[in-house]
Amino acid sequence: MTITVGTNSYVTRQELIDYAAARGITVPDTSETDVLLINATDFMETYEGRYVGSRATAEQALAWPRQGVVLRGFEVPEDEVPELVKQVQKEIALDLQAGVDLYNRQDRQIVTRERVDGAVEVAYATPNVVGVRLQQSKAMNLLRLITTGGTITLERR
Repeated sequence: MTITVGTNSYVTRQELIDYAAARGITVPDTSETDVLLINATDFMETYEGRYVGSRATAEQALAWPRQGVVLRGFEVPEDEVPELVKQVQKEIALDLQAGVDLYNRQDRQIVTRERVDGAVEVAYATPNVVGVRLQQSKAMNLLRLITTGGTITLERR
């Protein structure tokens, strides 16, 4: 597979390699990295209905660029893919490289007790499930910034 920015990815292989290297993570310069980016894009596209704004044109292959978008207090030109969107894709690709199953999240912490009474108390255990709290990843926290709301959770191991 080949990365085609604007068709099946928001970023190039080299952009992911450089981003990861700056964070002490090694990403191979191979077609496997292209697959990570394409799968990250595919996952992001499942959130299109929750993204702020609307597609800039009907003919574009991907959800971004969009019109009517304000991110972090600034209007985004409708012919640009915001850096935040590119960062989300890179972080999701790193999650994929780390073995995260984007569609079937695992490793949940079971909440058996929570108390807020001056101090916060939380206890985790497997039996007697009271509620489930999924661990957050950087990718999902960033994805929340480009959506219109809701809870998005995922854990990188």
